[in-house]
Amino acid sequence: MKILFVIRDMFMGGAGKQLALTASSLVDRGHKVYLYTYIGASLEHRIDSRIIYIAEKNVPTSKLKEYLFTPFHIHRVINQVKPDIAISWRANAGCMLVLGAIGTGISTVFSERSDPYMETNMMLKVATKICDYSDGGVFQTSKACNYYHRLSSKSVVIPNPVGLDLNFPKIENIESRKKEIAWVGRIANKQKRMDIALKAFQIIHKQLPDYTLSFYGDGVDMQWIKKMVTDLNLQNYVFFHGVKKGIVDIIKYSRILMLSSDYEGIPNIIIEAFIAGTPVVATDCSPGGARLLIDNERNGFVVPMRDYKALAAQCVKVIEDPKLSNGFIQQSRTKLKLFEPQGIFKAWNEYLMKIGDSNHFMKESN
Repeated sequence: MKILFVIRDMFMGGAGKQLALTASSLVDRGHKVYLYTYIGASLEHRIDSRIIYIAEKNVPTSKLKEYLFTPFHIHRVINQVKPDIAISWRANAGCMLVLGAIGTGISTVFSERSDPYMETNMMLKVATKICDYSDGGVFQTSKACNYYHRLSSKSVVIPNPVGLDLNFPKIENIESRKKEIAWVGRIANKQKRMDIALKAFQIIHKQLPDYTLSFYGDGVDMQWIKKMVTDLNLQNYVFFHGVKKGIVDIIKYSRILMLSSDYEGIPNIIIEAFIAGTPVVATDCSPGGARLLIDNERNGFVVPMRDYKALAAQCVKVIEDPKLSNGFIQQSRTKLKLFEPQGIFKAWNEYLMKIGDSNHFMKESN
């Protein structure tokens, strides 16, 4: 089949990474794959050289123009590529694709990569309603799937894979690691809640004064969170390292990975921490991605969302108990067997073939 992926941009982040992996797997299965971005041509994720990349040249200069003109741009690209299926990645692209595909006769598949329940932006709330008119959907959790009432019966739940292989690095001795708590992600407080991480670390620091908190990432709230660090008088213990490639090889020396988000899809950083052999303490972020990966008290801790006191207490418990930490590490690697790429990408291929066959049958009937 000829498959077109549509995403707003390929800037650094988990969604773009998973698109690149999924698209590459479909090329491996004999499909001809195109990738279209309608905001800029910055590829911050490496994509397979066999994927045909199309970057929109007429980039909208405002949000209003983006919503007004992007469906027409997508319609043009669909007529140019003539795909059998077009797959949108995230709600903004899903809305644009449904509108842009009108009159083309192609099947559209929407892949939600975040949490629709936590969306407060009015335009994106409207976008999720339009996504409900896609021909099919791929979701990371059942809860996210059930948000889309019209689409859910035609959709499938497929979690993220762990990566391209399961060649785990050597586990570093837990007691000889850096006295560092790692936090990895976009510096965007609305979703990632760095303020919760800092409040938790403030408590941890009083009990374990030799420990530091390291932020790996960048984003719109960088100056705001740095000010909070200063206000809490933690500037000698909290460090900002920016975006780092090869994060697994960095956090494998950390004592713990903290996730403080209010919402996520399936958090890629938890998967990467499992691969690295780094214990995880995470908030129970909506719509359930962290809990899908972590069996509480078996391969990590999940604490109530926004409960920084519980987050701090469980981090201290993991740090002070090497036996508990090593147990979490071993169980985490066992858990990852459920997310091996071969099975995940096979499910993607089978679902898309089903959608493609259905569309072909409808065309033949007409």
